[in-house]
Amino acid sequence: LGDQEVSVLCHLLSNPTFKSNIETDFNRLANVICQDSNTYLFENRLFETIWNNHLSQLKETNSLNFVEGFISKLSQGMEKEFELNNFQMAFYAIKGNTALHQGLSTLRDQFISHAIHKLSKSKDVFQETRLFSWLLRSLYYVCQKKSSAKDERLSKSVNELAKHLKKTTSLDKQLFTSFFLLYSIVYQDKLEYLLAHYVVLRQMGIPSDDISPGVISVIEKSLEDGFHGFNNAFDTVIQSFSQLSGGVTDSILELYIHFSVRLTKDNEVGTKLFVRSVSEFYTNCDSFIGKKDSIFTVINCYKSLLITKNWLFPQFCMESLFPLSLKLNIASVCQKHENNDDIFVATTQLLSSILLFHRYRLSNRHHLINTSLCTLLGLISENSKYGLTHTSARSLARLINNFCEPSNISNNNSTKSSLTSKVSAIKRPLRKYLPVL
Repeated sequence: LGDQEVSVLCHLLSNPTFKSNIETDFNRLANVICQDSNTYLFENRLFETIWNNHLSQLKETNSLNFVEGFISKLSQGMEKEFELNNFQMAFYAIKGNTALHQGLSTLRDQFISHAIHKLSKSKDVFQETRLFSWLLRSLYYVCQKKSSAKDERLSKSVNELAKHLKKTTSLDKQLFTSFFLLYSIVYQDKLEYLLAHYVVLRQMGIPSDDISPGVISVIEKSLEDGFHGFNNAFDTVIQSFSQLSGGVTDSILELYIHFSVRLTKDNEVGTKLFVRSVSEFYTNCDSFIGKKDSIFTVINCYKSLLITKNWLFPQFCMESLFPLSLKLNIASVCQKHENNDDIFVATTQLLSSILLFHRYRLSNRHHLINTSLCTLLGLISENSKYGLTHTSARSLARLINNFCEPSNISNNNSTKSSLTSKVSAIKRPLRKYLPVL
């Protein structure tokens, strides 16, 4: 079946009849979902639609019999010689909510046991790379929410595989990705070591989106044991700013963001580390100005944290974002790219966020704002020289408008009259400082 046929079938099955062959016959459903084109996938819309339809009405005898019969045949199939089709169907069945039926929990345990057995008994993982990559990834999906994820058998199997990976010259990205995700489940050593693995995999060209879930789960798991391990690893990431080279910049800044967004107010040491990290980022940002995507991500992270976790930014830290923005812009235009709008727009949006949500903290800092605006105006005035266009000019205009027309300056739920009086109080000294512009 092609994608269009599957989409039509799923649409029809969204209003199930529980009478068609594909809804009631195990063999017919198995034949459809085990086509060659579906090999090594981690989802099957057709199967999941039918399966969820039956699970949603287990009180009905027909659905209960179908689910129990399906589980029984899959269980029997896994006890025989390894067959990928059986494992695939079992995976599709157990990757959802297994609490709906006791048989699903049993099938999940059976799946884990036989998958581990297959991995441990294979002499050479790299002869069947796609198969083993699928087994590793499926174990990750099944075990990541399972309380027995620290099963000794799983840990032993993963550690054995790690030994094989150390010896191999193969650089199959899918296999390494799948192994890293499963490894993150059983990992119990220092957080810094796993971060090093992440950096190496990113250098191999593995996308961040593929392996970040593993790192994030380990970071969050470290917080369950207190802040010590988390803060030590965060400190290591921050210290790396001064030693960044082109190959690891992206991965280090990605890790920096993963840690920053998971800081909590009761983690006082982590909060102080974040303040230091902003200074470190400011000091070293010109050395990795070429990694624009990563810089955008950090800037957007700061914008978000200014709103959601404003306690991370004491006065000095918040004010340091102004010279940081200027430094990024100057470093960017010095690269002499044809277009530098991206950095200019991102930094002016960051400064606009400060004016919109923290204006009350800048009541006596007009010199800081004026200096920043004058510098940015200077860059715009020579736009052709610095690769800036009307896009940057519009963004700067919004920033100046936010400065001259304050609208959101309260740090609490003030009344309308209170807001009006505060806006007036902010506007009054502007008459003195605006002529500088």
